[in-house]
Amino acid sequence: MESAFIVRSTAVNTVFNHTKGGDYMSEVTINSIRKGVISTLHDHFDGVTVSGEEIGQGVSAPYFLVHLLSCRQDQELKRRYHRIYRFEVQHIAQSGTNADAHEMAERLYSTLDSFTIDGSAYNGIHMHHNVADQVLHFFFDLEIRIWLVEADEPKMRTLTEEGVIKHGS
Repeated sequence: MESAFIVRSTAVNTVFNHTKGGDYMSEVTINSIRKGVISTLHDHFDGVTVSGEEIGQGVSAPYFLVHLLSCRQDQELKRRYHRIYRFEVQHIAQSGTNADAHEMAERLYSTLDSFTIDGSAYNGIHMHHNVADQVLHFFFDLEIRIWLVEADEPKMRTLTEEGVIKHGS
């Protein structure tokens, strides 16, 4: 499980993922995780179209369709949160046989077991798949921990001191 930091401001919530090496921190958002999964599939599967949106007619197989099914965040202790991303990857093959779908599932288990997004390592967990109507449905989760970093806000505005020092009794 990864560790991360979250900074809250009035405009946007930004998550910074802290890698095990120590100094490197990358910005992590829900969309950056989604795009990172899409990019990972694109990099590992040459000749296969990968999309995070519905693919219209006219696109020929093979292709992956990536769905972020849900994202959940639970508070653990004070400023520490546990975030879970649940994904489904559908694969439509050219040949459309069940054997080919299961072969692709083997490749997805291997690829999504450990991969990087923006220099940070992630591990797919709770992976499982099924094949229905010659379409592979591959499911996996990503989990990270985040910490709330309080925004630097001034403790008080300006303070003007006035006073008189008396000499003597």
